[in-house]
Amino acid sequence: MQGRQDPAEAGRILLAKAGLGGRSPRVTRLSHGKNNLTYRLDAEGTTCLLKQYFRHPRDMRDRQGAELAFLSFCQKNNIASVPIPLAYDRIGRWSLFSWLDGRPAAAEDITRRNVALVGAFLRDLAEAKSRSEDLCLQPAAEACFSLLDHITLAKRRVERLLHGVSRQRTCPLALKAEEVARRELLPGLEREEERLARRYGQAGLRARFTWEEIVPSPSDIGFHNILVMTQGLGFVDFEYAGIDDAAKMLCDFLCQPSLPVPAEFLKEMRPLFGGDARAGREIYARAEDVLVLHRIKWCCILLNVFDTADAERRLFSGSAAEVRALREMQLKKCVNYICRYLKGTEHGIH
Repeated sequence: MQGRQDPAEAGRILLAKAGLGGRSPRVTRLSHGKNNLTYRLDAEGTTCLLKQYFRHPRDMRDRQGAELAFLSFCQKNNIASVPIPLAYDRIGRWSLFSWLDGRPAAAEDITRRNVALVGAFLRDLAEAKSRSEDLCLQPAAEACFSLLDHITLAKRRVERLLHGVSRQRTCPLALKAEEVARRELLPGLEREEERLARRYGQAGLRARFTWEEIVPSPSDIGFHNILVMTQGLGFVDFEYAGIDDAAKMLCDFLCQPSLPVPAEFLKEMRPLFGGDARAGREIYARAEDVLVLHRIKWCCILLNVFDTADAERRLFSGSAAEVRALREMQLKKCVNYICRYLKGTEHGIH
């Protein structure tokens, strides 16, 4: 099962592999797969989610493997608010999951109660790690295990953006993106690197975090990957998941631009670290220290559409016209994000 195989045929084979019958299912294309192809399958009274993962020669991260490993870890530790892996085909990059019956979260769902439920989910993951003899999780995408890793991550993101737009001199939108990066992101990155170096020194920047500060992280955590269900929340999309710095996980939850979370709501997540008050204070203090770096990183992510590999990934699940419109929209979002979070008052964890 490779390439653009018919999803009905791929679904039929995986349903049979999962012991759920062998008839061709009714297939409905879902709209919320930005990087991959996702479908709802209905067959013989069963509803499942079918997913095909994108891969590019310049972007060889094993998204399917990361998601399957993370969800298997959740299943093994009785974390029930996520899909269950039912069957998969590694060659064709298809996975079949149980269906979570809920609707995508919206802005009005970002409440203190729901942020507390996100915190409970993350706490369940951290506690499962402490019980696991064999974690079987690889580092998350762009995982950070020292302060220097946080700096390097933001620096690589900015450099990658500048490299991508510099190869598109005939594109007016790319020129505008380059101007934003050079005028706003690069100076901000340099200021943060200098500030952290003064505060911690080179030895402090290179010091590795303790194992207690490392957690199983969904990585791309935020309300954009949450379903509101009849009882509680459901969590989806773990293609970048793995072990990571707990402070980075908090920053990503706060920085994600699609459905931003007010910084003051993070107090609802303080029980995340259980009874270890000292570890909790240190992680929150570090999250405050590296937050601007991750704001800069997310600005670059907003402008990923100017990267060739990312554009091809978008074309995998969309059209050329959609990519052009998306570039203009993402550039506007980036400028607004900078004004609100890097130049405005909403840049700290309170």
